[in-house]
Amino acid sequence: MNYETLMHQDKLIEFITNPAWWSVIATFAAAIVAARITSKFGKRQNELQEQQLKIQERQNDLQEQQVKLQEQQLRSEEYNVYRGIYELIFSIHKSVEGFVMKIYSIIAAGENVKVWTWESIRQEISKLKTDIESKSIDIDLKFSEYDYLPEAYKLILSLMDGTVNRFERVENNGLINSSIKVDTSTMVSNINKGNKCMLLLIKENIIDEKENKDLIDAITVIYSQYKNVSDIDFLSKIKSKI
Repeated sequence: MNYETLMHQDKLIEFITNPAWWSVIATFAAAIVAARITSKFGKRQNELQEQQLKIQERQNDLQEQQVKLQEQQLRSEEYNVYRGIYELIFSIHKSVEGFVMKIYSIIAAGENVKVWTWESIRQEISKLKTDIESKSIDIDLKFSEYDYLPEAYKLILSLMDGTVNRFERVENNGLINSSIKVDTSTMVSNINKGNKCMLLLIKENIIDEKENKDLIDAITVIYSQYKNVSDIDFLSKIKSKI
């Protein structure tokens, strides 16, 4: 072994046994390990942040869907309120418009072909009065400018109820001429001619003069009151909200 080789060995031994070099190596190794740990930690942190962002986006989507569902539910509830008011007012109008026809058909039809009775008309009127009472709050809330209409409709229905009771009493007292009884074909023909024709036929066959005048006057008042509310065209105003 030559001198140069010995010198290299001595320096290697000195390097290996020198604590300062080991400190440098340890520091360098620690730095590498720390860098790797930091890199992995940073990567994991980024992954967690991405997951958090996805979770947040999902929550936002769910909240948006919830808002849409609530809006749809509100629209559905609003629609049901307006529809309920519309159906009731429509039913009242139809009941008033068909009032004379029902009276005439009861008086004119034979017992075997009667479609309506005084009691069935009273039951219909009673239900409408109950329904308008229950819907009066909805009308007030949704159409505050027409908050007087429920009472106007109740007045009309009450007048109809009183008129029905009076017609039944007149009939029971034998004050309606039985000659008004006609066959089904004639009755339908008279109905198709409208209220004016039916009122004349009713009037002609009420024997008692006072009852005759009072009953026709009562029907006239009903239709006068009905015209006042129908001219407002409340049905169209309700429909515009649906």
